[in-house]
Amino acid sequence: MTVSDNGIAPAAASEPVTITPLPIRERWLNNALDIAAAPSESGTIAAVREAAIGPAKAAQLPGRKDEAWRQTDFSSLLATQMISAMETPSAALIEELVEGEAPGMRMVVVNGIFSAELSDLSALPDGVHAGSLASLESGAQSAALPLLQALPEDGQDKRTALGCYTWAAINQASLGDIAACVSPSTSRSRRRCRPSSSPPGRLMARAWARAARRRSATPTCS
Repeated sequence: MTVSDNGIAPAAASEPVTITPLPIRERWLNNALDIAAAPSESGTIAAVREAAIGPAKAAQLPGRKDEAWRQTDFSSLLATQMISAMETPSAALIEELVEGEAPGMRMVVVNGIFSAELSDLSALPDGVHAGSLASLESGAQSAALPLLQALPEDGQDKRTALGCYTWAAINQASLGDIAACVSPSTSRSRRRCRPSSSPPGRLMARAWARAARRRSATPTCS
């Protein structure tokens, strides 16, 4: 029998190795945070991200004992490993994926970062601004900060919550940019900001959509 330097014999190759569900969930969560986008140079956006890092690391992925997810099988999700995007979409791909958009009113976010190059905002009404939050004047950024830092369903009873807290924390702790759409109260535009996405990432998109619906104070185009 071979003994290692610390005096403990290594496990035989045939011995079974048991991995409990908790480490699997922790590993998936850590992986999701490890591949986060690079922090933004904007102090406001960085503050939003920083406020969510602690809750995201402390969060527990939901399970069947959580009312909102009791019929959800997470085994397929936990068996995957999240990776960073491998390529940047082209303008041709954007045209292929987007259906029924209004010309001159397209905001494109690539891997969580607003892309001015792929966006087309030439037809926005006067006074309406769309783009990265970092492009807004400092007063508007400061006003948005407390609204964006709050996580939905924080501290709510799992028996009645919609189950979006953990996913919102992961998203917020990983963000590299914040897309903003601002309309003055005098604007006549009634077209709302309507997100459109390609198939990858639907699970996280649904979770974030739930979180967004809980943010009753979050401004929208109106």
